[in-house]
Amino acid sequence: MRIRLTEVLSALSLTTDLGAGVPFEKGLRTCVVASAFGSAVSLPLDEQRSVFHAALLRSIGCTAHAPENAAMFGDDMRFQRALKELDPADWETFSVRFGEWDKARQQELLGVLVEETPTTGVYAARSGCEVSAALGARLGIEPGAISALGHVLSAGMVRAFPMVAAAHHERLDGSGYHRNARGLELDPAARVLAAADEFAAMTESRPYRPALAVADAARELFSGASAGKLDPGAAAAVIEAAGLPRPQASWPSELTGREVDVLRLCARGMTNREIAEALVVSARTVQHHLASIYDKTGRRTRAGAAVFAV
Repeated sequence: MRIRLTEVLSALSLTTDLGAGVPFEKGLRTCVVASAFGSAVSLPLDEQRSVFHAALLRSIGCTAHAPENAAMFGDDMRFQRALKELDPADWETFSVRFGEWDKARQQELLGVLVEETPTTGVYAARSGCEVSAALGARLGIEPGAISALGHVLSAGMVRAFPMVAAAHHERLDGSGYHRNARGLELDPAARVLAAADEFAAMTESRPYRPALAVADAARELFSGASAGKLDPGAAAAVIEAAGLPRPQASWPSELTGREVDVLRLCARGMTNREIAEALVVSARTVQHHLASIYDKTGRRTRAGAAVFAV
């Protein structure tokens, strides 16, 4: 009997759910949702495959630093679960709840986390990326997904390739982790996976809150998009895939969706002709869109528009 690659990845995903401290089958649910969103926003088929495989493999390296975590925090499983269930942005709650598995050392554990995150934390994240990419290659994943799981080290800092898996916690405004990537650093596949991950997390229960209803999660998701944290198009696709009416994306300065498409490509340094070919329109149409973008944003040059986009 021939075993399909998807079956292997699905089994690994279930195993890593347990080892990474997330609810069982979270990886499978995220994969299903992310794949639906990728299709809804019409990603190219190769990018849809990357989303599919990266969603299944995204946590496979989360246990790469388990021995070190256990040495520092006493219980790697509880440590991993705490990072998944608690939000560091809500420091009041996080500082009270983190380390509950060892009451006698709770404050000490919190201090270790704060001290080690800027250094050891970056190394741990890099280790996870390395393991995911190495295992992906050995399993015969296509190059597009491997590059999504890869990373390089430059000038002593972790700098990820344009990728999906390592970007599922990144946000457009730079408030995510682990690279604090923002704006144009996140490709369409990464934006879709980020929205899928956010929606999946909100609809799962946590020790400090129940799971949100789909409608409530949809409102929160689109609120995050309106605040600039998530891609409005990806968030709208998430909501539509959840069976709710697709909301109208709201872009800054009342830009239209097509103007946003033009602006994104312009900010990447593409010429009017290159933008026209990418969007299958005429160069004159691109120029009209740019003129409208300049008027709405108060910019007068391509460089100024690129800064606005970032």
